Amino acid sequence: MIVLLLVMAASVQTAMAQSTDSRPERTLAVKFIGLSYHPNASSFARQQYSRKLSPDGSLVANLGVLASWEQFVRSDRLAIRVAGVAMSDCRSVFAGAIHVGAHLRLARLGRVTLLAGIGPTLYFRQDWHRFDTYKFDGRLFRQYADWQYIVTPIGGDLELDVRVTPNSQLSFTILPGYPQIVVLAIGAKFRI
Repeated sequence: MIVLLLVMAASVQTAMAQSTDSRPERTLAVKFIGLSYHPNASSFARQQYSRKLSPDGSLVANLGVLASWEQFVRSDRLAIRVAGVAMSDCRSVFAGAIHVGAHLRLARLGRVTLLAGIGPTLYFRQDWHRFDTYKFDGRLFRQYADWQYIVTPIGGDLELDVRVTPNSQLSFTILPGYPQIVVLAIGAKFRI
Protein backbone atom coordinates (compact mmCIF):
# COMPACT_ATOMS: atom_id res chain seq x y z
CA MET A 1 0.00 0.00 0.00
CA ILE A 2 2.80 2.42 0.89
CA VAL A 3 4.61 1.55 -2.35
CA LEU A 4 1.43 2.27 -4.33
CA LEU A 5 1.03 5.65 -2.60
CA LEU A 6 4.67 6.53 -3.31
CA VAL A 7 4.31 5.57 -6.98
CA MET A 8 1.14 7.66 -7.24
CA ALA A 9 2.80 10.66 -5.60
CA ALA A 10 5.83 10.36 -7.89
CA SER A 11 3.65 10.16 -11.00
CA VAL A 12 1.70 13.28 -9.98
CA GLN A 13 4.95 15.18 -9.36
CA THR A 14 6.38 14.01 -12.70
CA ALA A 15 3.22 15.00 -14.58
CA MET A 16 3.22 18.42 -12.93
CA ALA A 17 6.91 18.94 -13.69
CA GLN A 18 6.42 17.95 -17.35
CA SER A 19 3.48 20.30 -17.86
CA THR A 20 4.51 23.20 -20.08
CA ASP A 21 1.14 24.92 -19.78
CA SER A 22 0.53 26.59 -16.42
CA ARG A 23 -3.15 27.30 -17.15
CA PRO A 24 -5.66 25.24 -15.20
CA GLU A 25 -6.89 22.34 -17.30
CA ARG A 26 -10.19 22.67 -19.18
CA THR A 27 -11.81 19.67 -20.87
CA LEU A 28 -14.71 18.76 -23.13
CA ALA A 29 -16.01 15.16 -23.22
CA VAL A 30 -18.43 13.32 -25.48
CA LYS A 31 -19.46 9.79 -24.51
CA PHE A 32 -21.74 7.07 -25.85
CA ILE A 33 -24.31 5.58 -23.47
CA GLY A 34 -25.04 1.98 -24.34
CA LEU A 35 -25.84 -0.02 -21.22
CA SER A 36 -27.82 0.33 -18.01
CA TYR A 37 -28.17 -1.96 -15.01
CA HIS A 38 -31.43 -2.07 -13.01
CA PRO A 39 -30.70 -3.76 -9.66
CA ASN A 40 -34.07 -3.30 -7.96
CA ALA A 41 -36.69 -2.98 -10.68
CA SER A 42 -39.61 -5.34 -10.16
CA SER A 43 -39.44 -8.47 -12.27
CA PHE A 44 -42.75 -7.49 -13.88
CA ALA A 45 -41.44 -4.05 -14.89
CA ARG A 46 -38.23 -5.57 -16.26
CA GLN A 47 -40.24 -7.82 -18.59
CA GLN A 48 -41.61 -4.65 -20.25
CA TYR A 49 -38.15 -3.37 -21.29
CA SER A 50 -38.00 -3.68 -25.08
CA ARG A 51 -34.18 -3.72 -25.30
CA LYS A 52 -33.39 -5.99 -22.36
CA LEU A 53 -30.13 -7.92 -22.73
CA SER A 54 -30.60 -10.33 -19.84
CA PRO A 55 -33.57 -12.68 -19.37
CA ASP A 56 -34.60 -10.92 -16.14
CA GLY A 57 -34.32 -7.43 -17.70
CA SER A 58 -31.70 -6.18 -15.26
CA LEU A 59 -29.34 -5.29 -18.17
CA VAL A 60 -30.78 -3.01 -20.85
CA ALA A 61 -29.32 -1.51 -24.03
CA ASN A 62 -29.78 2.26 -23.93
CA LEU A 63 -28.84 4.60 -26.75
CA GLY A 64 -27.67 8.05 -25.80
CA VAL A 65 -24.95 10.62 -25.43
CA LEU A 66 -23.30 12.33 -22.46
CA ALA A 67 -21.51 15.65 -22.99
CA SER A 68 -19.56 17.49 -20.31
CA TRP A 69 -17.33 20.51 -19.80
CA GLU A 70 -15.03 20.93 -16.83
CA GLN A 71 -12.69 23.65 -15.63
CA PHE A 72 -10.07 22.84 -13.02
CA VAL A 73 -9.66 25.56 -10.41
CA ARG A 74 -6.73 26.52 -8.19
CA SER A 75 -5.03 23.17 -8.67
CA ASP A 76 -5.10 20.11 -10.87
CA ARG A 77 -7.32 18.23 -8.39
CA LEU A 78 -10.65 20.11 -8.23
CA ALA A 79 -12.87 21.08 -11.18
CA ILE A 80 -16.27 22.62 -11.74
CA ARG A 81 -18.25 20.53 -14.22
CA VAL A 82 -21.45 20.86 -16.24
CA ALA A 83 -22.86 17.72 -17.88
CA GLY A 84 -25.90 16.82 -19.94
CA VAL A 85 -27.37 13.47 -20.97
CA ALA A 86 -29.84 12.71 -23.76
CA MET A 87 -30.91 9.10 -24.20
CA SER A 88 -33.62 6.59 -24.92
CA ASP A 89 -34.44 4.97 -21.58
CA CYS A 90 -35.28 1.35 -20.75
CA ARG A 91 -38.90 1.86 -21.91
CA SER A 92 -37.68 3.48 -25.17
CA VAL A 93 -38.82 7.02 -24.36
CA PHE A 94 -36.68 10.17 -24.35
CA ALA A 95 -34.90 10.78 -21.05
CA GLY A 96 -32.03 12.91 -19.85
CA ALA A 97 -30.17 14.61 -17.05
CA ILE A 98 -28.49 17.92 -16.28
CA HIS A 99 -25.72 18.00 -13.66
CA VAL A 100 -23.64 20.85 -12.24
CA GLY A 101 -21.08 20.13 -9.57
CA ALA A 102 -17.56 19.46 -8.43
CA HIS A 103 -15.24 16.90 -10.02
CA LEU A 104 -12.36 15.69 -7.85
CA ARG A 105 -9.28 13.99 -9.25
CA LEU A 106 -8.80 11.15 -6.74
CA ALA A 107 -5.68 9.52 -8.17
CA ARG A 108 -3.34 9.59 -11.13
CA LEU A 109 -1.03 6.70 -11.94
CA GLY A 110 0.92 7.18 -15.15
CA ARG A 111 -1.60 7.60 -17.97
CA VAL A 112 -4.61 6.58 -15.83
CA THR A 113 -6.70 9.03 -13.78
CA LEU A 114 -9.62 8.30 -11.43
CA LEU A 115 -12.16 11.08 -10.79
CA ALA A 116 -15.38 11.39 -8.79
CA GLY A 117 -18.13 13.93 -9.31
CA ILE A 118 -20.76 15.20 -6.92
CA GLY A 119 -23.49 17.82 -7.13
CA PRO A 120 -27.17 18.42 -7.83
CA THR A 121 -28.74 16.58 -10.76
CA LEU A 122 -32.06 16.92 -12.57
CA TYR A 123 -33.26 13.66 -14.15
CA PHE A 124 -36.23 13.74 -16.53
CA ARG A 125 -38.11 11.45 -18.91
CA GLN A 126 -41.23 11.41 -21.02
CA ASP A 127 -44.25 10.37 -18.99
CA TRP A 128 -44.54 6.61 -18.44
CA HIS A 129 -48.31 6.83 -17.86
CA ARG A 130 -48.68 5.97 -21.58
CA PHE A 131 -47.82 2.37 -20.59
CA ASP A 132 -50.79 0.40 -19.25
CA THR A 133 -48.53 -1.59 -16.93
CA TYR A 134 -46.96 1.49 -15.27
CA LYS A 135 -47.89 2.05 -11.63
CA PHE A 136 -47.02 5.58 -10.47
CA ASP A 137 -46.27 5.62 -6.74
CA GLY A 138 -45.18 9.27 -6.51
CA ARG A 139 -42.16 8.43 -4.34
CA LEU A 140 -39.41 9.02 -6.89
CA PHE A 141 -40.69 10.90 -9.91
CA ARG A 142 -42.75 14.07 -9.86
CA GLN A 143 -45.10 15.00 -12.69
CA TYR A 144 -45.03 18.10 -14.92
CA ALA A 145 -47.27 18.03 -18.02
CA ASP A 146 -46.06 15.12 -20.19
CA TRP A 147 -42.80 14.75 -18.24
CA GLN A 148 -41.64 13.06 -15.07
CA TYR A 149 -38.60 14.32 -13.17
CA ILE A 150 -36.44 13.92 -10.08
CA VAL A 151 -34.11 16.52 -8.58
CA THR A 152 -31.37 14.99 -6.46
CA PRO A 153 -29.32 17.39 -4.32
CA ILE A 154 -26.39 14.97 -4.41
CA GLY A 155 -25.88 13.13 -7.69
CA GLY A 156 -22.55 12.05 -9.03
CA ASP A 157 -20.36 9.78 -11.08
CA LEU A 158 -17.12 7.84 -11.16
CA GLU A 159 -14.82 8.34 -14.12
CA LEU A 160 -11.70 6.52 -15.28
CA ASP A 161 -9.60 8.28 -17.93
CA VAL A 162 -6.70 6.82 -19.91
CA ARG A 163 -4.48 9.41 -21.61
CA VAL A 164 -3.96 8.60 -25.30
CA THR A 165 -2.16 11.83 -26.31
CA PRO A 166 -1.19 14.90 -24.26
CA ASN A 167 -4.58 16.46 -25.12
CA SER A 168 -6.95 13.46 -25.43
CA GLN A 169 -8.17 10.66 -23.20
CA LEU A 170 -10.32 7.55 -23.46
CA SER A 171 -12.97 8.03 -20.77
CA PHE A 172 -15.22 5.51 -18.95
CA THR A 173 -18.05 6.75 -16.72
CA ILE A 174 -20.37 5.07 -14.22
CA LEU A 175 -23.49 7.10 -13.38
CA PRO A 176 -25.10 5.58 -10.29
CA GLY A 177 -28.81 6.22 -9.79
CA TYR A 178 -28.87 3.46 -7.21
CA PRO A 179 -31.09 1.68 -6.26
CA GLN A 180 -33.01 2.15 -9.53
CA ILE A 181 -30.37 2.33 -12.25
CA VAL A 182 -26.64 2.42 -13.02
CA VAL A 183 -25.67 3.80 -16.44
CA LEU A 184 -22.36 3.11 -18.22
CA ALA A 185 -20.80 5.45 -20.79
CA ILE A 186 -17.58 5.41 -22.84
CA GLY A 187 -16.08 8.09 -25.04
CA ALA A 188 -13.38 10.68 -25.50
CA LYS A 189 -12.26 13.62 -23.40
CA PHE A 190 -10.24 16.49 -24.87
CA ARG A 191 -8.21 19.25 -23.29
CA ILE A 192 -9.37 22.57 -24.77
